[in-house]
Amino acid sequence: MASTDDVLIALEERLKRLEDQIEIYQLLSTYGPCADSGSGDIVETLYKGDGKYDSGIDAFDGAAAIREMIEELPLHRQLMNQGCAHMVTMPVVNVTGDRAVATCHGQLLRRDGDGFTIWRTSATRWDLERTSSGWKIARRVNRLLDGSPGAQELFRSALFDIGAGREAWKASASLDAPGSGDRPSPGSR
Repeated sequence: MASTDDVLIALEERLKRLEDQIEIYQLLSTYGPCADSGSGDIVETLYKGDGKYDSGIDAFDGAAAIREMIEELPLHRQLMNQGCAHMVTMPVVNVTGDRAVATCHGQLLRRDGDGFTIWRTSATRWDLERTSSGWKIARRVNRLLDGSPGAQELFRSALFDIGAGREAWKASASLDAPGSGDRPSPGSR
């Protein structure tokens, strides 16, 4: 039987994991309202100073460049002026120490008459790091879900990195030729 101290330590560890996940959910969910309101100053605080964002349309290096994209990029300003909504689905998150990987779908809706149409739906991967001021985005990558292998591989690699399906992939890799690696490509066994 576990001692009271062991039970308390285990509960503290579980609570810390839940707190990390909630903080990451809040961080990722903040991006859309910031993007839609042109709040580049807040977006800048979501990223590490050297954070990177590859939107699938363009790439931005550094939190200041990401802020500038939100505040000044002509395409982004046009979307905001016409009405848009940047949305993310509930992410799958894995925290390992001071690093985390999250993956989800991202959508960009554009106002169209009295309603909205989906303009882009992307596979999204977020690499996060714990800093002295909390979790920050180190890198974000979007790939348009247009049937191309890039989006499928982005999801597959993120799923592998968060541990989802690892047992199935190990079994699949053992059926392949030696040296085939631990990450079978989409459509493999």
